[in-house]
Amino acid sequence: MRSGQLKYLITFQSETFTQTDTGQQNRTWVNVGTAYADITPQRGSEKRLGLTVEGRQQYQVTVRPFTGLTQSCRILWASPVGNKTLSINSIVPSPKAFDIIATEVW
Repeated sequence: MRSGQLKYLITFQSETFTQTDTGQQNRTWVNVGTAYADITPQRGSEKRLGLTVEGRQQYQVTVRPFTGLTQSCRILWASPVGNKTLSINSIVPSPKAFDIIATEVW
């Protein structure tokens, strides 16, 4: 993989839970690391839910191998059209790169 293809800086975050004094659990996200990636839109769809419309956009994200990356992580991406949060659907590892399929829901 050529470094020129990795043009977008993304942040990986892992979900953690903390407990308050009253025993309630709060979900927080902790940065695992940052990496440069190649991000390619794959397909999009819209679905009606009553009076609202839910949109989904799927992306293929390619990064160099990264330790600590799991399917329960999420990706933060400052795209050219605005900030996006992507949930990871699958990770396909190879010796030189990870191919990640991730979805944005809005």
